Amino acid sequence: MSAAIYWASTAAGSTALLVVVPFAVEHATSRWRTNYWFWCGFSAFSFVIAIFCLPETLYLRPSALIDGKFVITDQYGNVSVVAADATGDLNLQQDNSGNTPPRPMTYLNRLAPLKYQQNGVRLFFVTYAEMAASILNPSVFWVLIFNSLLFAGLVAQSITYASQLEHSPWNFSSVTIGTVQVGSFLGALVALGLSGTTIDRISSLLTRRNGGLREPEHILPNFIVPGLLAFGGLVLYGIVAGNPEKYPGSGWIGIHFSFGMYYCGFVALSAITGVWIGESTPHWSGAALVLVCGGRNALSFPIR
Repeated sequence: MSAAIYWASTAAGSTALLVVVPFAVEHATSRWRTNYWFWCGFSAFSFVIAIFCLPETLYLRPSALIDGKFVITDQYGNVSVVAADATGDLNLQQDNSGNTPPRPMTYLNRLAPLKYQQNGVRLFFVTYAEMAASILNPSVFWVLIFNSLLFAGLVAQSITYASQLEHSPWNFSSVTIGTVQVGSFLGALVALGLSGTTIDRISSLLTRRNGGLREPEHILPNFIVPGLLAFGGLVLYGIVAGNPEKYPGSGWIGIHFSFGMYYCGFVALSAITGVWIGESTPHWSGAALVLVCGGRNALSFPIR
């Protein structure tokens, strides 16, 4: 659910601003400079919020004995449970690691911009090695390709819709072109319910049918509906925007609606991808997420 909230809130917030900003620029005396000043201010605001409101999560956590089982949390927050009869092996791993259990961290400690991280330099380089190795994992490789195709469709829409709406037969002004993002805003909100509620329900149902054993593959059915929405939105956009002369009246509604469909699928698939990587590659989830989220941005442009 947290992944769905993150993707939906960031997408809805950015698209809502894209609707408002053109009107602010139009009524400002500095015109185009207002746009740059606004986004510079918003970036600075986001930077400050990220420093002072997002606590550090990458740190070594001590194991805990709960109900006769050892609960171990790795540096990325992934939790694993070890039976109590495996204490000998567990202690051996802890003794050989060279890491001492950290002291309890206060909220202010977690917000400190600079801190000493045990084996920090080693972890820095190991993460790049994990990224390189994770791409050899089919579960990461194919989700990277899938997300790259998904992002390529978003790029194709984003760089073409303005010219389509500005010209005949719709003749939108430079201010009202941004209203297409209203569909994106609504699609992001729908995606919050689509991905936030269905992931757990579908996966829990499959887990119960599997005798209570949770498998990463139980996440895969969640890709179907958002994938169809994104594909349908892209097809609708291609039909309407590619043949504007066939829809001279209210055809622009099709473009707005296609953005809503595509953003709904895009946001939901982004959230589901995070859950899939976390469950299919629990020990490399941090590196794999960086690879997929960053790699899809780079690959989407040549794909488009």
